[in-house]
Amino acid sequence: PTLTTFPTVDTEGTTSEFNATDPTTESSTVETTTSTTTTEALVRENVAYFKEKHAGSTLFQDTKDEQRPPPSPPVKLRGVNACPVKEEVVAPFWANNTRGEVLALLNLYPFEQYVHWEKCTFELKQMYCREGCRCEQQYRLHRLLAYDPNNECRGIFSDWFKFPSCCVCKCYDLPADFQITSRSPRTQPSGAGENVYITPPDWYRLNNG
Repeated sequence: PTLTTFPTVDTEGTTSEFNATDPTTESSTVETTTSTTTTEALVRENVAYFKEKHAGSTLFQDTKDEQRPPPSPPVKLRGVNACPVKEEVVAPFWANNTRGEVLALLNLYPFEQYVHWEKCTFELKQMYCREGCRCEQQYRLHRLLAYDPNNECRGIFSDWFKFPSCCVCKCYDLPADFQITSRSPRTQPSGAGENVYITPPDWYRLNNG
C-alpha cells in the first residue's frame, strides 16, 4: 500500500515526518482513547456514588450561587419603668376631698364611680433611677359625687378628690445654674417669667454630705 506522510514539529522546532500507517502510532492513539474513556467512566461512577451516599444533602457548588435569605427584622424590646407601679381600677367608698374632709362617695348601682390609679411599688427608693434621683408618687384630681354623713342636709353633691395617678423618677442633684422655666428655652421670650432653681431637700443633703 501507498504510505502517506504528514509533517510534524517536535519540541525543539525540528520538522519531521511520521507514517500514518505506522502500527506503533495507531496503537498509541487507541491506548490514549481507551484511557480517556476509562477515566471519564470512573469519574461518572464516583459522582453517582457520592450523590447516592449523600442523598438529601446540599453540595457547596449547588448553593454558592443561591441568594442569602433576607435578615430578620430587629426585635423591639419593651421598655421597663424606672419606677415600678401597681395599676388598679377601684370603686372607693370613702375619700378625702381637697379641703381634707372625709366624705362618702356615691357608689351604688347604677351610680358606680371608678378611679384608675397607679401606685409606686417602691416609693422613695432609687430603683432604676440614676444617682441623686428617687421614685415619688404623683396625684391627680377627680370630680366625684359624694355626700356628707355628718350633715345629711347637704344632700348629694360633687367635689374634688385626689387619687394616685403615676410614679415618677424625681432628681434633686441638678447643677446650681440649671434653670427650669414654664416654657422651653427655645420659645421663652427674653426676660419673660421668673427662673426657678432646684434646691436639694434635706434628706438628700444628709445622705450625700
